[in-house]
Amino acid sequence: MRLLILILFLNSCSQTTDQAINPILGMWELAVMELKDTETGKYRIWKDGMTGYLLYEKSGFMSLHLMPKSYPNTDLVFKNFTDTMPEEQLKYITQNYNYMGRYTVDYDKNIVSHEKLSHSNPNEWGEIAVRSFSFLGDTLVIKPTEEKNAGLRLKLTKKQ
Repeated sequence: MRLLILILFLNSCSQTTDQAINPILGMWELAVMELKDTETGKYRIWKDGMTGYLLYEKSGFMSLHLMPKSYPNTDLVFKNFTDTMPEEQLKYITQNYNYMGRYTVDYDKNIVSHEKLSHSNPNEWGEIAVRSFSFLGDTLVIKPTEEKNAGLRLKLTKKQ
């Protein structure tokens, strides 16, 4: 029993140390996704609210999944791996945006780079997305650096 308690304690210490060294690690839940107004410079909620998750693993892999807040609430029934989906279903599933891949972090510049190994948009496979990041208390703030998406800001909270 003492051995089990010691192992659990050491494991929790290891996770705390990993988090202290690499605070971006873990599962993050999207609190708000905002777009900067080009005229006023103020941020407003983008697309009536989004939800999703961003995961950074100790292994160097990451995953992102974003969707409208209402996305899980549908009466549509989907069958997996079928080529006969009605147009209504096809349009519905295109609302969800996701990719996974490898990531690297430059803490000196507050930059995280995502190498997209797969993506819901086949045109983005293999691309590298560069994101600036900062922390506001327990909130991770991510901003795309490329011009076409530079006005977006994602605020994420740590999923416990």
